[in-house]
Amino acid sequence: MVNLVTPKSKAPMSGSLAQAIARCEATQAAYDAASRDDDDAKILLSEAESDAIEVLSGMPCASDAEFLEKLRYLHAYEIRLGGKPTGRHEFGSVVLAVDCHFSPPPA
Repeated sequence: MVNLVTPKSKAPMSGSLAQAIARCEATQAAYDAASRDDDDAKILLSEAESDAIEVLSGMPCASDAEFLEKLRYLHAYEIRLGGKPTGRHEFGSVVLAVDCHFSPPPA
């Protein structure tokens, strides 16, 4: 299994952010552990992993340090999926996280 968080910062995280990252790591581990021959399981686990990343991407952060920790995790996730960015429209989860952080809260 690939460790997604590179390098770990010492920034404190809220319990909800830590739980969301733990959920992402658990869904990735389950996907990695699934049999390569079980297509149905792989599809379900891939969907669960995508859902976990989507929740993490849209989660508000309590501080800039927490936001950077979330971006660090999402950046490593996106590299695992598709390699380093080339300037096209990659790293969707990172873009969603930035938008969530800098957009005003809904009225």
